[in-house]
Amino acid sequence: MSDTITLIGNVSTPPRHSVTNGIDVTTFRLATNQGYYDREKREWVEADANWFTVTAFRQLAKNTVQSLEKGQRVIVRGKLKVRPWNTGEKSGTNIDIDAQSIGHDLTRGVTRFTKVDAPVSATGESGGPGDATDPVEPSGPGGRGRLTDDGADVPWGSITSTEEVEGLEASFRASSSVDS
Repeated sequence: MSDTITLIGNVSTPPRHSVTNGIDVTTFRLATNQGYYDREKREWVEADANWFTVTAFRQLAKNTVQSLEKGQRVIVRGKLKVRPWNTGEKSGTNIDIDAQSIGHDLTRGVTRFTKVDAPVSATGESGGPGDATDPVEPSGPGGRGRLTDDGADVPWGSITSTEEVEGLEASFRASSSVDS
């Protein structure tokens, strides 16, 4: 069973994008604060921050890395994963969010939305962003694909099945390191 959670917080690390076994993955750390207004002091008091690692896959990963920057206030909705870890010397608990949707918190500013065209299958039918059975077409300025770490422009890959996506997501989670 997985729990769905909605969080409002600040992007605390620059979103990091990678392609693992053909799957686009973007991760960043999210800090949430439980502040309150002190009526006697007439000021906002910030409480300790809670830290989450947010991971987005496929089309959401591509859109996230193009849209978010460190310091921005966002709303994240996704599946909550609580995992204990132990390196022998240290131990702790990771609280991860497998993001289902991410957006800017419009109480803090404005943003402009640009729709990404849905991928088109070989039969000419539109799948929808992140449809796991259709090839993902390049999008963005000049129709470019994703950029590699060395800045080379490469075309978007394709995914053959939903089972492949789920298997790749599981292998990514199992191989990801602990970020603090």
